[in-house]
Amino acid sequence: MHITRALFATSLILGSLIGCAGTPDDGSGDMAYADVEPATEADKPRFEGDAEFYGVNAQRFYDAGDFLAALQQFRRQLDKQPTAIDGRLGEAFALYQLGIQHGAVGNLREAQRRLDLAREHFEALSAELPVESDTSAGDG
Repeated sequence: MHITRALFATSLILGSLIGCAGTPDDGSGDMAYADVEPATEADKPRFEGDAEFYGVNAQRFYDAGDFLAALQQFRRQLDKQPTAIDGRLGEAFALYQLGIQHGAVGNLREAQRRLDLAREHFEALSAELPVESDTSAGDG
């Protein structure tokens, strides 16, 4: 039950982080691989070999339903940027879609662990910031 809620919550987060692709205009609601806009030549010099480049490609493959190609691209993204939470979540969802649930749960836990560490780090840094006297006293 806890894993199901975590997967649901993570899917909401992943959807907002990565975005959702549209559907074709024929009204069928089905998306074909050809409906996914490929990276342009102008994008390549700027992003090729970059973690963001692999993340964009991974999302395009995932949206097209090519979960194996998406998994490969998410893993390349993680090779370049191991702390990429969207890459870790994407890897978990691609594994889940491929039916490899054990790996997906492990990646989901790793993504949650990294998110918790990021929050702790943020809170520690926030505590070090100077606070003006009128801010700490409140508006009331």
